[in-house]
This record gives sequence, C-alpha cells and structure tokens, in this order.
Amino acid sequence: MSVATTEDPCVVPPAKKVRMGARAMEEYQDARAITRRETWEVMSVTNRQNLQALQELAADNTLNPANFPGVNAVDSVLNGTEQALISHAGGEVGDTLEDIIELTERARTRCKDTRTRRDRTQRRNNAFLAQMPDILRAYSSFRAWGKPVEEADNDPELLHVLVVDLFTEHSENLVLPKGCGGFSAALVRLGLVPSAPWTPSVVFTMATLDLYRVSHARCPQFSIYAFTKTLADLHGVPPRSTMHQHFSIAFDLYLDLRRRTETQVLRSLSRDSPVWRMKNCCPACTYKLEGEDQLIFSMLVTMDGNDSLKRVLRRGPDADGPGNSNERYDDRDASDGYYLPRDKVDEWARKRLADVLPTDDNGEENPCKERWKNMVNDVTAKMWGIFDETGIFLCLCRHGFALVLVDMLRSGELSKYPLAVVEHLLKHFGVDLGVGYDIGCHFCTTLDKSELGPEARESRLRCLVGAFHGHAHNRLCQVCFLALYVKGLGIEDLEGCERRFSRSNALAGCCRRASRFHRQQEITAYFKHTNDFDVYANLATFLCSNYEQALKILDDEGIVRRMMWAEDVVDGDEFVQALADEKAYLQELYKSSRTTVETPATRYVAALDDDSANATKVAQCRAAVRQAQSDAAAFTPGKSKADIALRHALEKRERTATVLADLERELNITTRWTVEHPSYKAAQKEARWLEYQRALDRLELLVVERLFELTKMNQSGTGYKMRKHIAKSLQARSKAVRNAVARYNAAGLTMNPFTPSVHPQPPPV
Repeated sequence: MSVATTEDPCVVPPAKKVRMGARAMEEYQDARAITRRETWEVMSVTNRQNLQALQELAADNTLNPANFPGVNAVDSVLNGTEQALISHAGGEVGDTLEDIIELTERARTRCKDTRTRRDRTQRRNNAFLAQMPDILRAYSSFRAWGKPVEEADNDPELLHVLVVDLFTEHSENLVLPKGCGGFSAALVRLGLVPSAPWTPSVVFTMATLDLYRVSHARCPQFSIYAFTKTLADLHGVPPRSTMHQHFSIAFDLYLDLRRRTETQVLRSLSRDSPVWRMKNCCPACTYKLEGEDQLIFSMLVTMDGNDSLKRVLRRGPDADGPGNSNERYDDRDASDGYYLPRDKVDEWARKRLADVLPTDDNGEENPCKERWKNMVNDVTAKMWGIFDETGIFLCLCRHGFALVLVDMLRSGELSKYPLAVVEHLLKHFGVDLGVGYDIGCHFCTTLDKSELGPEARESRLRCLVGAFHGHAHNRLCQVCFLALYVKGLGIEDLEGCERRFSRSNALAGCCRRASRFHRQQEITAYFKHTNDFDVYANLATFLCSNYEQALKILDDEGIVRRMMWAEDVVDGDEFVQALADEKAYLQELYKSSRTTVETPATRYVAALDDDSANATKVAQCRAAVRQAQSDAAAFTPGKSKADIALRHALEKRERTATVLADLERELNITTRWTVEHPSYKAAQKEARWLEYQRALDRLELLVVERLFELTKMNQSGTGYKMRKHIAKSLQARSKAVRNAVARYNAAGLTMNPFTPSVHPQPPPV
C-alpha cells in the first residue's frame, strides 16, 4: 500500500491562506463598490425596488433576529460577507422579500395571545354544550328515522373529513343536511360523531362507538388505545398517534348524548327523580305485592369498600416533591344518579364525628373493638399523597343491584362512608333494614352513638356481618352478628360486594391515570351496564337457584330429624335455645374477664406495694446520682440522666403517697399496715384471688371460642377458601391465647396452694 505525496500529480496541494493587508482590503472594497454600481445601472426597476426593500429591512433595528433569522441572512449578503445562491430561474430575492414582509407585518399587527392549553378541555366542552340542543335533536332524529335522504341542491354545504367505520376508513366530502344548526349537529344527523366542536377532521360512525361501549363494559381491560390500534389493523393502515385522542373526544360526546336522551325519556315517564333508579332498580327488593307477608327484614343490603380503583392526582413539580394539582379543569358530571355528593359525605367527617367513634370507655362492650382499627378518627387517617380518589365504597342489594356509590378521597375505609350510605338508605327505604358489613359489629356501636342512632333504633335497622368475613371475628361476635345465626336471613350470605369487586377490579387499569371525570364515567358505565345486562338478566335464574336450594334443604329434613332423635333432641327450638345459652355463657365470661371488682382494702394493699417499689426505685436513682457526681465520673453539662430519673421517681412516690393518705382516711387506718399485718395478708389474698379469677375466665373464654371455631373449620361442607380463611384468623389470634396462658400461670403461682401450670400447644397447621 503506497502513500500519496505532494509530488504525486493526482494530489492537489491544499490552498494557502493569505491575509490581506489594509491597503489591499481598501482596493478590494473599492472594486466591489464599482461592481455594485455597474450592477445597479443594468438592473430592472423591479429588482431595484426589491433590493431597496431588503436594505431597509436589514437596517430595521426593531425586529428580533431570533424570530426573523432571514433578516440577518439578507444583511450578510448585502454587505458582502456571504454569497447568495441564485438559481437559473431566478426569483429567490423576490420570494425571500415576500416571506420576510409577511412575517414582519404579522408580528407587528398580531395581538398577544394570553390563552394556555390548560383550559382547552373546558373550552371544547363549552363549545359542544353551546350546540347541545341542536346535536341532541339530530341524535334523536337519527335514532328514530335513520340517515336522511339526500336532496338535490345547487349549492350544497360540504365538509371534508376522515370517516372511521368498523372495517373501513376513507376521506369524504360530506353533503351536510340543511337546518341542523352547525357542523356537529349535521354530522350527528348523518350518524357520525365528530371529534371537534366546530371543524372536525375525523368523525366516527355510531356503530363503531357503540361496539366499543359494549365491548369495554364486558372487558374493562379493553382500552381506547387498544381499540383504535385494532381498527387500524382492520383498515390496513399504520396506527396514528393521535387517533385515540380523537376517539376519546367522540366517545365522551356519544355517551353524553345517550345520558341526555335517557334523561328526556325518564322525564316524559315522570321518572326523573334523583332517587327513582335506586328505589326501583331491583324488582324483588323494591316492589311490594298486595297481601304479601311481612318479613323480619323488609330489605337486605350489603356494603363494603374497595381500594383497587385508585386514581393518581397529577401534580406539578415542586422543590420538595410533588406540588399542587395541575389537572385540566373539567366540570362535567357522569354520576348518573349512582354517586352520593361529596359534600354530603364530608358532613360526617367534621367535628361531630370525633365523639361518635367507639373507644375503650364505652358503656356497652364490643368484643371486636380491639381488633378492627380501620374505624379510627378520620381527621387523622390519611392515604398516600399521590392519590386523590383511593377507591370506592359500594352498597348493593341482596340480589346484586348497585344502589349507592361513594368515592373514598385521600383516605382508607373511614366511618364517614358507611354512615352517609346508611343515612341515605334510612331516608328512602324506611324500616326493618338489614345491613351487611365486614365489620358490622364495630359499625353497630359507631352508628348507635352517632346522630343517626335514634333514627336507626326507631327504624329497627340491624347491622350484620357476612358469612365469609364473620369467621375472622371471635365467637361471641359471631353468635351476635354472623349472618349464619341471624333469624330471617335464610341462605343469604351478605357477601355480594366481594363477588362484584372481583370483576370490577378489571377497571383499575383504565382508572389509575384517568381524569376525575373519565374515572367516574368508567365506573358508572360499568355498574349501569352490569345492572341492566347481568344482574337484571340473571335475576330469574338467581331466584330459581335459591328456591331449588331451599327445596333441597327441606328434602333433607328427614335426615336431620333422625339425627335429632338419635341425640335426644325433641324439636328445633332446642337449637335456638342452645345458641342463646352459648351467647349468654360467652358474654358472662367476657364481662367477668374484664370487670375489676376491687375493695378499698385491696386497693390499699396495691398502693402499699407500689409505694414499696417506688422507694426501691428512689434509692437506686440516688445511688446513680452519687456515682454520676463522683470524681471518676465523666463531666456532663446541665442535668444528667440520673438527676432526671430521680426527679421522676420522687414525683411518682409523692402521687402514691397521696393515694395512700386518701385510702387511710377512708378505711380509718391510724397505723400503716405492714406485710405481717393480718389485714394486709387478708386483702392481699383477696386481690390475688380476683386476679386469678380474671385470668382463668379470660383463658376459658378464648379456649371455648377456639374450640367452636375449630369445629366450623373441620365441619363437612366447609369450602377450601373458607377453611383457609378460618385457619389464618385462628393463627392470628394464637398470640392472645398464649398471653392468656402466661397470665394464668403467673396468677396461679401466687395462689396457696399453687395451681398447676398450663403449657400452650402450637397452633394447628
């Protein structure tokens, strides 16, 4: 391989740069000036005018070079710095001049536009709303009569749009019918839904929108983006990046037209009351027949919260993290009579709710008050800040019809949501309601102490716990609230919300990043479609299945009678009495395990023991202070920890001394008892016996409850999920049993004679 050199004739040596001197530069500029004068003399009149205009623009200092880069280019060409490339055809100077003059005039005459893109959604909604009467009439006309027949017109009104159908899409010059009131109404009259209020470029057929509406209701994971890409595949064209936005706008308009049309129909039928749908949605629950027997419960409902349908709140950047919301304003409402107003729900979140929630000081004991902690004060309970709506609170009738929906806002499942729902139910459904809730035992106490308490008692409303969730509660709560043991429920399990949530959770993907309006529209459309096409359509099957199940239970009556005869059970009333006896027995153990019956003598002995322990503590603290003040101790500025501990011990001993003085005056004791005093021994023996009795009752209560719960877990006919649910609950309560055993063993060691210790067994696997 050879390397070319400068002697190679095929290689051209690089040109040398020669710097011109001052005299040479003057001669060069003079020669250029002579050339320009000669060129000016031979120029045509038009070219002279264009050149003068370019020179004036180049000398204009009011123009911003950043906005008009062509001005700098013209100036560079005129002063000889750069060379302009002119084609053989010519005309570039004139075209450049026209473009610059047009930009200049536009910049000088244009007003400052203060609008932003944040309100474009609201402006588009307002534009559609201004045309809504005409659009609604066109929609009703199309649904009633179909597409109008084209009439001959010498001057037809045309609109060039892209028409998107199920299997085709094509550009077309549409002939708009007269008298429709604008482009949008004219397009709807033709069966096309526009994606813009005034001059749309893309329209969709109603069949396409209706197909997506039904498909999305059946499969909530089927998003608009996936549907528009499916249409592109069917049409054989590449997917357009903005097609899903056009489709979303048209789909919102289409659903709005359906809602408004339905509202007009209901108004014509005198069914436009806000609660008419709720009071008439379920034929089996809301319609009463003449001569129908009065049931124990006039209506059964179930309610529960679900946190799957969260929505992320869009926030602007901030120095310390996410700032305030920067979502676009959208005042549309898609509740459609399903949602309770937020301000109505928030009435239960103010100061009057602070005294409603049950505490340990309630007069009426609640066996589950220590376990369920989601009914805490909603003034302090918060959710992650990235979410605005953190879920929904749903109320269904026993047949599965959605009655009421409530948005849970930046919080968990608080007490204000069921209270607002119960208030709504009491107002519109009257007396003898049975309300199933997974923590109905705790909610019963909350409701009784709230402002709704008197109305709920007068209406004979009863709080219940579902058959599945109830087995996670203790046995005393089950015999009081579990649906299995409540007369009048039959085979109803009050777990309809869980079955509905298992399907509605599929909406999570569409709701997580949606706007507030679109999330509400998604949820409302889903429950409305489910009410009409699932629950109502399957109502007859549901009733027949329950009737067949009841007949099967009655057919087994003979087997039950023979088993009762074998166990010497006379009739079914003995089962009712056995449940009542069990309830009374557990309640007595519960009260005795928590009741503290102390006499002044036992309290005096306890105070003496506390005083002795405090004296020992004071002596230890003084020894620590002396050690801290010794020469060998490290220097500590200010008060040391030993000084602070001594002060606390002295204050505690002073309080105990005050209690001792009060008890001595009450018992008329002149000489303080010692450990050898007969009265001290008698009172100490009584106190130990009371502590031992409470520990024994507590242990007996937990063991008996556990035996009953184990019986249910191993009972024939218990499903796999129910068995695992009970086993998990029992394992969670095993710690309480171990603590009760430890307390009993400790109390037994103080008895004379000693009671045998109990060794806890590991929980069953």
